[in-house]
Order: sequence, then C-alpha cells, then structure tokens
Amino acid sequence: MRTILFVHWNAGEAAELIKPLLRRWAVEVECDDGAAVWRKVKESAPRTVVISLDRLPSHGRQTALSIRNPSLPLIFVGGEPDTVKNLKQEIPEAVFTSHSELSKVLAGLG
Repeated sequence: MRTILFVHWNAGEAAELIKPLLRRWAVEVECDDGAAVWRKVKESAPRTVVISLDRLPSHGRQTALSIRNPSLPLIFVGGEPDTVKNLKQEIPEAVFTSHSELSKVLAGLG
C-alpha cells in the first residue's frame, strides 16, 4: 500500500491532525526537514503528499516546489486565506482543502 506523506512542522500537532486519516490510509509524517520530504518522495513514491499550511507556510511552499511532479498529487491543507490565494496562483495543479474535508479529497484520488 502506498502511503500518504503528511508534512507539518510540529510533531505533536501532526500526530493529532493525522488521526482521522489513519482509519483508512497508511500515513507517514515529516516534521523536520523539507529535504527529507524530497528524499522520501524519491525513495518511497507516496500516493500523495499533503502539506499543512497551518505552521511555517513558507517551508511548505518551498517543499512543494522542490517535489513538484505531474505524477504526484500535491494537497495543501489549512492556511490563511492570503497564503492559499498566492499558492493557488503559483502551484495551480495542487488541491487546496481544509482539515475537515481532507479525507474526502483523499478518497477522491482513487
């Protein structure tokens, strides 16, 4: 089973945020290093990468740009409206959603 790679810059918060996802999917979390996300994407080919914009959105943006690939769905979750608006313009192929809708979005990936 291919995992979902969930990126959030705080381990305690990430553990809480992924709880609803663990009922349906295997989820790997990265909290420390955008370069580690890049390595994990190359090594394990996750089903998708979910990047939380709730903490350090500039790190999330940079991480997304470094792993951007047409065959890898990118999902941004949360974030302030201005941050989301700017990222939608910069990375239009990404999906943007709320934490409450994330499971539905993931289910739609097939």
